[in-house]
Amino acid sequence: VLFDPIGQALCDRTMNVIERLNEQHATKMRYFLSKADTVPLERDRQKVIVQITQNLSSRIRNKHAFELPSLYIPDKSSTGSESIDNNIERTCDEIESAVHQNVQNNLDKLGEDCQLIDETICSLLKQDDVARAHNRRAALYGYALLALSLQPLLFALAFALDKMALPPL
Repeated sequence: VLFDPIGQALCDRTMNVIERLNEQHATKMRYFLSKADTVPLERDRQKVIVQITQNLSSRIRNKHAFELPSLYIPDKSSTGSESIDNNIERTCDEIESAVHQNVQNNLDKLGEDCQLIDETICSLLKQDDVARAHNRRAALYGYALLALSLQPLLFALAFALDKMALPPL
């Protein structure tokens, strides 16, 4: 969450959103003072940080090790901003590390899911092989019973044809 010292960062609407996000994602939340170079005096900057901290402390759960680092985009022409502690590089490194960790976690989960899919497919193929063998045996028994059931009919037909045969000349 980026707090702007100039804007309406501490309005009730913003605080309500932060409070609701903090209910389910407290461990993922990070807070920053953006545009820190727009507050020219260190005393004023400290007042802004104290005000933000006081407003957040009543609304968030993760108060332990609370940090509010200052961020700003350095401008070559601005003067006086050299005295302001800019944590943009460290923040970018943290974001990059979090993204890499998230990607690694997702790749690990993908590997586990692929393994599970492979095991499921192998199990289904084995079941299919067993079912095919059973079906082949059942079909073979069916053909054998069909052949056996046709034999009496063929004998009766052969006997009838023999009786109807023409007398010898």
